[in-house]
Parts: sequence; structure tokens; C-alpha cells
Amino acid sequence: MRLYAWERLQEASEVELARQGHLHYFLERAQSLFSPSDSVDGPSRQLDGDLDNLRSAFEWCLEADPYAGLGLVGVTRDVWMRRSFAECRRWARAFLERCPEETLARAQALETAALVEVFGDPAVAQRLLKQARRLAARLDQTTLAAVEYNLGFAAFVGENVRQAVRHLERALSLMERLDDQHGSLGVKGILAWALSPDHRRREEARVRLERVLQQAKEFDDRYAAAIADYGLGLYWRWSGHPSRALERFRRALGTARELATIPTLAG
Repeated sequence: MRLYAWERLQEASEVELARQGHLHYFLERAQSLFSPSDSVDGPSRQLDGDLDNLRSAFEWCLEADPYAGLGLVGVTRDVWMRRSFAECRRWARAFLERCPEETLARAQALETAALVEVFGDPAVAQRLLKQARRLAARLDQTTLAAVEYNLGFAAFVGENVRQAVRHLERALSLMERLDDQHGSLGVKGILAWALSPDHRRREEARVRLERVLQQAKEFDDRYAAAIADYGLGLYWRWSGHPSRALERFRRALGTARELATIPTLAG
């Protein structure tokens, strides 16, 4: 059926028109489902069944509309966090190279590009996020909060706990100013991770994580719940209770499997 439709479009000289319409549909759909402060369990999950359509849209953007491709990279961030770091890296690099103008779309694409580097090379992720932060600081406070959050996460993965706390506290302050209670859940969870290694603040971290877990249930955000469970696993591990830690780690892993966050399961 696809081959037949393609042949008819070619005969009618309407391939370009059809591909442009296809691109605009999926770009507008992705934009409508995206918020910079969403978690991986957010509305963009509706796009997970459209990977081939997204690939087709990206391919057309390479030929005809790189700036639309750049925008699509930014607003499909969580799709690729669930599905393919390697593919995301390919699209992000291609469109960032083609689109140097300092726009909000570039800031969001830089954030996307950084997130697929966090586990492999936190220093590269931080470099990309710092570029994104410079743009977001003058263009959009919600994006700035998300970038600060991910700078904190990258610093934590890179074992720079003090730096992680600074970025995460900035992100939390921005989100509270924006009254983004749902978006702040992940920030609160990762901030508690970063506080846990300090034995003087470990109990505070546990209390924070329990609160995040309760709020995640209220917002029906499984990803935030997984962050809290993993953090509680760290707490019990560092508190000398390996069996309780293992229970929490297993719960976090089970939730990650439910969400099919395939690239992040190992992390």
C-alpha cells in the first residue's frame, strides 16, 4: 500500500507537498505534547509508536528544512531518552551543525544532545548544557530550569556532588517561581540523591525522597517514583542496610522496565 501511494504521489509530482505536510503534522504534534519540565513518563509517550514517521520527518528536514529538524530534535527529547541514544545523537549533531542561530529551538536541541551523552561522557554533556543555559537564560525560564536540572544530574553522574547541589537548587528555585509542582519532582529527587553521600544530611535526603515518592503517586508520574525509589536504595546502601537497598533498587528497575526506558536501564 505504501509503495502504491508513493508511486501515485510521484506520478502527480506531489511528493514534496506530501512530505512537507507530513513534517508539519508531526512537528506540531510533538510540540503540543512537549514541555521542558516534563518527565520521561510525560505526554510525549504518545509518539513512541511513531518512530518511523519521526525518522521520515527528520530525513526530509535534512533535505528541505533544517530549522524544522532542529525544533523536532528539541521537542522529541523524551522519545529518544526512552528509545535510542545513538539515533538521537545522529539527529542532534546533524541539525545543530546546520542551524547555528541562537534560538530557543537550539537551546532545547542542545539539551537533548547533552542528555544522550550523560552516562558515557558527563563532561561533554555539561559542555553542551552550558551552551544551552546561555541561550535559555535570555529566552525561556522554563527551559532554563530544565537545563539547570540536567546540569545537576550530569554533575552527579560525574561525581561532583557539590556542583550538582548548586545546579539542582537553582533549578528548584526557578521551578518554584514558575509554580511548576509536577516538573519539580525530578529535581527534588535528584537533589536528594546528591545530598545522600553527606552523612550530616542523609536523613534529610530520606525525608525528601519519601515526599517525592508520595507526590509522584499523586501526579501519577512513574518516572519520578523510580527516581525516588532509586534514591532510597542509595540511602539504605550508604546507611549499611543492603537488603533494604536491594528492595528499592529492584522497585526502581521494575518501574524503568514498565516505562520501557531502554537506553537508561543500564544507567
